[in-house]
Amino acid sequence: MKKPTAAETIGHRLCLLLVPGDNHAVVGLSTRERNRRVGERLGAIIVEDSALTGCDADQPLLVLPDGLTIDKALLKELDSLKPEGVFRLVTPRYREGLYFGTVGDWLVPPEGGRRVAETTRLVDSRWILLARTPREARVSSWVLLGASGKPTDGWVSRHLNRKISRPIAFLFLSFRLRAWHASLVNLIIGLGSAVCIALTGYWTLVMAGALFQLASAFDGVDGEMARATLTESPRGAWIDTSIDNVTYLACLVGLAIGWGREGFGAVGLALACALVLGTVGLLFILFRFVREHAPDGSFVWVDRSIARAAETSGTLLLRLVRLLFLGLRRDFFAALFFLVSFAGHRSAIVLFAVLGFCVALFSFALFWRKIVQAAVELREEAA
Repeated sequence: MKKPTAAETIGHRLCLLLVPGDNHAVVGLSTRERNRRVGERLGAIIVEDSALTGCDADQPLLVLPDGLTIDKALLKELDSLKPEGVFRLVTPRYREGLYFGTVGDWLVPPEGGRRVAETTRLVDSRWILLARTPREARVSSWVLLGASGKPTDGWVSRHLNRKISRPIAFLFLSFRLRAWHASLVNLIIGLGSAVCIALTGYWTLVMAGALFQLASAFDGVDGEMARATLTESPRGAWIDTSIDNVTYLACLVGLAIGWGREGFGAVGLALACALVLGTVGLLFILFRFVREHAPDGSFVWVDRSIARAAETSGTLLLRLVRLLFLGLRRDFFAALFFLVSFAGHRSAIVLFAVLGFCVALFSFALFWRKIVQAAVELREEAA
């Protein structure tokens, strides 16, 4: 069943009045533009004229002056207020308050004066962010980027990669760059890793590991930028997934070339080439799975489907597969690649890649129906 939007849960379509004023950019956007995107995302009516054209008298109204931006969680909180009167919404840092009531209260105030808020409601400081000064705008940008992670992040992503990607995302947004710029840089870094691993020598292997780890961390930048600016899209997810897999394949090809050049012979080169071709086939299967069963192009849906299948089936073997898949996530694999590169053992990287390929192939061959059923259930819940 489809979950109601915030505007639907408060009984009417919310009217969002944007009042002009001075402000500084937050995550590369004016506060007015970002507030507009928040309202549109949740189905609110956006108005900028004091007559509130298009809004009915009994509709709930939120008045938003420039100089601050709101999080969509605030609009969900409005459901508990039930606009039966006038409220001032304040935070520990913002005491002036936002007006929340009904259109009628705003347009026809009693005795010819603006209705005074009857109740003050304290809300979370993360829901009303200030941008009246450059310092406030910087703080608000960091708050939004800090909340731009995903619940599906692995341990390495949460504790290492996000600490690298968020400052980069902040820098990109400060220069008004877009998410696709970050995706392009990530592709260049990944291809640089592939070139290094195709060369021989200890330090080129270390450089390849470092660049692959950097690409893994940089992979989060475009998503953080998109979520902070409310520009996520299925197309963007597919671009991100495509770049990830081009990077994987390029590095595997480079690994095969470098392995052969270091004198591992025809057998070793044949194994590396078989790994590359097998990975191409596996990625084709994953692409089809995601295209048919996922809401966007993210391969994270595969992890979620396997986790759901392991949870609902109770199969011990599938639970073990789930644990192995966690170890084969890009963030973990990249960190391991980086650490192993210091040992100078290219063969260890090949063996780990072969292990990942075998685990993935085994999982889909043995539990395909359970994983597909889990994906269907997750898609229905998300619809």
